[in-house]
Amino acid sequence: MTGPSSRATHSIDRGRLAESSRQTLHIVSGLWAFCIRWVGPLPLMGLALVALVFNLWFFPRLGGRRLWRAHEVTAGRAVGIVIYPLSIVILLIVFYSRPEVAAAGWGLLAFSDGAATLIGRRWGRTPLPWNPEKSWSGFMAFVLSGWLAVTLLVEWTAPGRYDLTFLTVVGAATALVAALLESSPQKLDDNLGVPLLASLVLVCLLASGGGWVGLLEPSFLRNLALGLVLNVMLTIGAYRLATLDARGSVVACCLGTVIFAFLGWAGYLVLLTFFVQGSLATRIGFDSKRRN
Repeated sequence: MTGPSSRATHSIDRGRLAESSRQTLHIVSGLWAFCIRWVGPLPLMGLALVALVFNLWFFPRLGGRRLWRAHEVTAGRAVGIVIYPLSIVILLIVFYSRPEVAAAGWGLLAFSDGAATLIGRRWGRTPLPWNPEKSWSGFMAFVLSGWLAVTLLVEWTAPGRYDLTFLTVVGAATALVAALLESSPQKLDDNLGVPLLASLVLVCLLASGGGWVGLLEPSFLRNLALGLVLNVMLTIGAYRLATLDARGSVVACCLGTVIFAFLGWAGYLVLLTFFVQGSLATRIGFDSKRRN
């Protein structure tokens, strides 16, 4: 005979098992990033599109609902398993000519996010001061696994292109930025936002390999000032529209300013495209939850 408490315990255990299986699948699928060195971005882009269609239409009908979270079961759809391959497609398109950056972004999405969730759920007892829903153990797992993933995938995909010491420092900085983005309170899906924004940061850092003298040039300082003014205005608007909270606005403003300063309008338009797509995808998910 089982009472309500035993059924609740069984439900929690089943939820934990489903989340562990989900994150393990998340990590294993990231191994495809290593293939970009041999086959190039285009075949992997096709594979990601196939995965997107499969996850959207067939996976739920083949038992995939067992891996859904409780709110996804209630809503009748799982947005995350669709956004995951969509993020990979976007990475491969945006960084088509820089496959090492696309591979590194894919690695952050697969390995770091999965490791942070698994470690955080197992040993996460001390919450982060800026987000009580995240833990220091998960944060550190994200940073360390991201550091390894970025450094290894860039060197593997573009062997010898970058000095290894420089690449190690760049990998650590990119992983730290990605961890701060992933752990910051925000209303955007981190499967879409974190890998793309971190990859943009990675491009900026890799471009600095020739030296830091260029940071003092008038053109760079002008872009930095213009980017700051532009991003302050846009993040204030996003905050008033409730697309970002206060902390997320600060992070978005800083990141947008850096992207504009280093990459100009071309890189910044990529950032805006991501932000609009992420906002729409997230709002659709929230609307679905409210209706259900």
